[in-house]
Amino acid sequence: MMQFDHLFHIRMIQENIAAMKEYDVADTVVLANDTIVESVDGKVISSIPNRTHMYQGQTPQTFKIQAFVNIYESMEEDVKQIFNRCFVKYLY
Repeated sequence: MMQFDHLFHIRMIQENIAAMKEYDVADTVVLANDTIVESVDGKVISSIPNRTHMYQGQTPQTFKIQAFVNIYESMEEDVKQIFNRCFVKYLY
């Protein structure tokens, strides 16, 4: 099983790198298997989206650094502060 997992991760990384030839950002996703529900008020289910249209993001996430810089520089200062706190927490 370990060999399969290792090869699977290598394939994901290779696919993300290949995507960089065409896109600025690539996210690894898998189909959502769980039922996803939406609740506008947090108490009552408002809708249940079609699961066949839902994906779950996973690592790796790949991006060209200039695309990242452009998005970061376009953020409002308060959003940058939230992002910075999350990023620092992730690093440590």
